[in-house]
Amino acid sequence: MAEPIVMPSFGMYTAEGILVGWLQPSGARVTAGDPILLIETEKATQEVVAPADGILHQAARIGERLTEQEVVGFILADGEVPPLFEGELVAATGQPFATRRAATRGQPAAEKVLPERPPGGVIATPAARKLARTANIDLTQLTGSGPGGRIVEADVEAAIHRAAAPGAAPARRWSPLIPATISPEAQAFLATFPEPAAKPPSPAADDIAGWARAHAGNEGEVRQLNADIEARYKPQLVQTHWGGVPVLDIRPQSWSESRQILVYVHGGGYVLHSAASSLISSVPVADDTGLRVCAVDYTCAPAAGYREIVSQIANVVTALRAAGHDWADIALFGDSAGAAIACAAILKLRDEGLGLPAAAVLWSPWADIAEIGDSYATLRDADLVFRYEQHLKSAALAYAPATEHRHPWVSPVYADYRAGFPPTLIQGGTKEIFLSNCVRLYQALDTAGQTAKLDLYEGMPHVFQAFNPDLPESKLARQKMKAFLNRYLSGGH
Repeated sequence: MAEPIVMPSFGMYTAEGILVGWLQPSGARVTAGDPILLIETEKATQEVVAPADGILHQAARIGERLTEQEVVGFILADGEVPPLFEGELVAATGQPFATRRAATRGQPAAEKVLPERPPGGVIATPAARKLARTANIDLTQLTGSGPGGRIVEADVEAAIHRAAAPGAAPARRWSPLIPATISPEAQAFLATFPEPAAKPPSPAADDIAGWARAHAGNEGEVRQLNADIEARYKPQLVQTHWGGVPVLDIRPQSWSESRQILVYVHGGGYVLHSAASSLISSVPVADDTGLRVCAVDYTCAPAAGYREIVSQIANVVTALRAAGHDWADIALFGDSAGAAIACAAILKLRDEGLGLPAAAVLWSPWADIAEIGDSYATLRDADLVFRYEQHLKSAALAYAPATEHRHPWVSPVYADYRAGFPPTLIQGGTKEIFLSNCVRLYQALDTAGQTAKLDLYEGMPHVFQAFNPDLPESKLARQKMKAFLNRYLSGGH
């Protein structure tokens, strides 16, 4: 019988907490008392332990706001089918799970009266407060990037980085080179990019809690942006599962019944983002192409390694096949790390003799996970988004150990494509360190006799299509993507 995992009591002044990280992946065998997730409130970060021995089933996502006694998951017996989000009765409660969660979502316990702000007037996480005290940073001068404007540890780290040490030379003024050869809209937009080197460094590869906090902070930062996209495009969004993997089923307003489907693998350096926080990539594509998009909510590293993540994508595709979608109806689309994962999943499907999808579209693929390739060096200081050593290196190690960085599932530039690969469109910009990744992956496909198109955009940064979908360059890229998919999906679209 499924044993529910419930949120603990938070105490006075606190009605809800944020799930900042799962400490064990879904499907892991746990023992009663094992720490399984982290909850962060205004007062503290606390662990929630397994209530029983069994198999962990996660039923809440990182970044969600959760109330006391809300069900966030289950401990299952061997062979027990996990309750779903919608429609299925929860054996432990006799209530539909979706109904139970909806009934408690965002509702404080009746006896609690909460102040508008906690004592002290600043909304900040405990870790942020501790770091600020140590570094003598005034929290009242910071703008929080966490959910609800909460100041998180990364905000304090950024403030520390900006503060000049006594006697140090004044910080160099950031002034990115904006080419005159791009659209006026793009020129204005790129001028707003902050200096990448001023961003706080990523957590260590094995810092599970650190990555969980980074993930939660990132989800909070982009929540409003994605809400705006949803309000503007008005897609139908349904959370469901394919092949046992959570997905977000996206159907644009213009969608008409069709077997064609685009499987989307989100980026985020293997460690960040989710299907719900990547709508700025997936929804405009769905709207422009008219295609149904299946956005995969794979388990991010380091909670899962590359083999598990790649297998999750492959499982979604095989489930779609089992549901009646022909290979000619299925295309894969990914951006950045998601593009590399999509490549790897296609290689896995091919090598297991299952078949190949009709097409693949890759935006700025992280095709060589190591810092190998000309543009890693030549564009190091021109990239507007990140610095490899500071932001990507530990993410790469969280995804795969250094000894496996040339495995084709980790770095698709090293794959043997002679055995087959679907027609592939690779899009990228000339102002990103992944430019060589785009070129090298294209050459690997082309020299192996596969159909590939390299579509580069002057002066554009990493995954520019997602940073601002309204740029003329972004619109052009999506139109070329639509034409490419129309050509290779069954019967066009």
